[in-house]
Amino acid sequence: MNSQGERYVVDAINRLFGKEPDHDKLAKYRVQALKDITDHYRTIEVERILSKARRQVQFERSKIDWSVFISNIQHDLEPHHRKGGTGSLEELGVFERINVSDTEGIAKKMGAKAAMDGEGGYVFKFGWQGLNRMFGANEGLRDDEMLTISALSHNFKSGTMMNMFRQAAQYNKPPKMKDGKRPLLLHISYEPSTAMTYKTIYAQIMLNEQGICVDPKEISMNIDEVSAIVKDRMQKNGWEVEFVRIDPDNSNFRQLFALIEYYEKLGYKVMLVAIDYLAKLNKEGCTQGAEGVAVKNLVSRTRNFFNKKRIPCITAHQMSSAAAFLTRNGVTDQLVNEVAMKGYYDGCSTLHQELDMELYCHIVEYNGGFYLTMRRGKHRVEGITPFIHLYCAYRLAENNAPGFADDVNGVDRSMRRVGEDMKETSFMENW
Repeated sequence: MNSQGERYVVDAINRLFGKEPDHDKLAKYRVQALKDITDHYRTIEVERILSKARRQVQFERSKIDWSVFISNIQHDLEPHHRKGGTGSLEELGVFERINVSDTEGIAKKMGAKAAMDGEGGYVFKFGWQGLNRMFGANEGLRDDEMLTISALSHNFKSGTMMNMFRQAAQYNKPPKMKDGKRPLLLHISYEPSTAMTYKTIYAQIMLNEQGICVDPKEISMNIDEVSAIVKDRMQKNGWEVEFVRIDPDNSNFRQLFALIEYYEKLGYKVMLVAIDYLAKLNKEGCTQGAEGVAVKNLVSRTRNFFNKKRIPCITAHQMSSAAAFLTRNGVTDQLVNEVAMKGYYDGCSTLHQELDMELYCHIVEYNGGFYLTMRRGKHRVEGITPFIHLYCAYRLAENNAPGFADDVNGVDRSMRRVGEDMKETSFMENW
């Protein structure tokens, strides 16, 4: 290197190689330099997106479909959204980390998890013994799981979910809350009114407590009387319970997530969310592409959001027309076994890849009676659930009552096959 007349160059080289470099400082400098470069190019790209949008507003205003215009801007800007460009692992999407050499840190993390909830988190148990067995060793829904109930139209998928939501409040007690937070069970609906939801849960309560079979649509009681009974039963164990109805055409996953965070800011600890049903949400902001891509991305985003917060989520999803074709070919009482884990989802045959657990339901008529058949599909859980626990059937109540009575605290009413005439024997005794 010829540095004649530029002695400072020689001095800089001597300082660099004359002593051991500070690797920690070099690492920090490298991270900072990478952050600065990334921020620079991010700024250039954001300016380009906004400049393009400004030109459209200025010169093509009459051609703009504002809903599409805003959605496109949000979609283009989303990859560039970061929390301040700090260079942290959180910015890279890391929310949990274990280094195998950090034995003390591992012990604290594993100990804290075990102290919090034993194996795998708070577990919600439900009111039907046949359903609880489908969850395997946990016998209930863990707080890091997303469950989808799939059925054809008018085959009790929403009814199953609403019963499970009620049962979660009636058969579970909230864990001890920190910082004065209040445990919340949240039901989100896109179709029935909150008044009809209340009447349905009231009818479920009457079916269980008094054996009265009543169609919720025929309930003529004052809504204040209905709500008083629902309030008493749903809050008896210490839960806060809310029902909200949302316009799905004007809501997307961002509004859904913001709703959860809204309740958190009010001092609630959201413990369970039931969504009737998720696929109805506007797909704005989701990855677009071939058929099913947007739906799958919506489910993936939702599952990851709730999983990170350790909030269990239950939703319903329509079976595909291919499943309806099976019923036309005579597959009825075995439909749930036929479709299990084979991708019979409306709009997306690979939806199961994003789910933690699948539950399939179908109503079967037999000798003048109606039965709800249930079959568990995929389940992300350690261990193997016995095969005989993956399927069961329950006889539905008369007069369009919403479902069938709970049996978790009494005689097991689940059946291994349709038409067993509801013997006074347990499921296991029938095998």
